[in-house]
Amino acid sequence: MKAKTIEEILNMNPTELVDWLNKEFELEVPTKLETIEELKGASKLLSKTTNTYSYLMSVSSYAKISVREKKRESDKASKLAKANKDKTLEDELNLAAAKAKLEYENMVDRKEAIDNQADIANKQYNAISRMIAVKREINTELQMLSSEA
Repeated sequence: MKAKTIEEILNMNPTELVDWLNKEFELEVPTKLETIEELKGASKLLSKTTNTYSYLMSVSSYAKISVREKKRESDKASKLAKANKDKTLEDELNLAAAKAKLEYENMVDRKEAIDNQADIANKQYNAISRMIAVKREINTELQMLSSEA
């Protein structure tokens, strides 16, 4: 899949963004860690989820700035439409205000989608990390039992 710039991401249709995020950052958390290979794979997944989380939080920061910009634009357009005394411009100004509000709401949805995907990456990291910790504890206990025998 082609890499996207932050600007491209923040201009995507919100539904398409959710689909893209799900495909781009899809990760299957292992159900078990028993072999050395599975542990090595889990270690790589920890790095991947860390990088994913960091990247998405960076994009979220830009989205937050964009949300604020869109909110200001929406408020300004709404005030212009309400202050308008010229009936010939009424429809045009109301349409501009509605469009600005829609852009603001779409940007809020984009930021939420990005934050949700970052939350998923964080939960995946925590799950993998716990699995590794449990595996280490089990191995330590097995070593202690075998040295006692």
